[in-house]
Amino acid sequence: MTLRQVHLNCGAQSGISRRDAAAALLGILALLLGCKESSSERPSETVVAQDQLILKDGHQSSYPLVAGTYRLEMTATGDGAGIEWIGAACTNAKETKAYDSNCALTRSGQLVITNPTTFGLGKTTSVTVRLVRTP
Repeated sequence: MTLRQVHLNCGAQSGISRRDAAAALLGILALLLGCKESSSERPSETVVAQDQLILKDGHQSSYPLVAGTYRLEMTATGDGAGIEWIGAACTNAKETKAYDSNCALTRSGQLVITNPTTFGLGKTTSVTVRLVRTP
C-alpha cells in the first residue's frame, strides 16, 4: 500500500492529513526495523546512572555496583567534586571539575561522588554523572 493509498483510504475519512499519515508510517517502520535515535551510547553499554546532582558542602551520593567494568563521565561546578571507587584500585579524584575514566570491579563495590568539605564553609556544587557498564 502506498502513502497515497493510505491517505485516500484512511485520511479522507478520518481527517488525517497526508503529513500526519507519513509521520505515523515512518514511526511504525522505525519500530519494525529496530531503528533508534542516535546516541553516544555504544550498543553493548548499559546506562547505570545519568543524573544531575546538587551536593551541599560535605554531602555525597553513592551508586552500588556489581562486579564489572564501568565508565564514569562527570562534570562539576564550583571547586569540583570528589570521586571514590570503593572495592577497586581505580583512579580516584579529590576535587575535579571533569572526570572521564574506566574502572574494573572484580567484586561488588560502589562509586561515591562527594562535595568535599572545607571547614563546613564550602559552596554547593552541581554535578552531572553518566555511569555506564561496559563489556
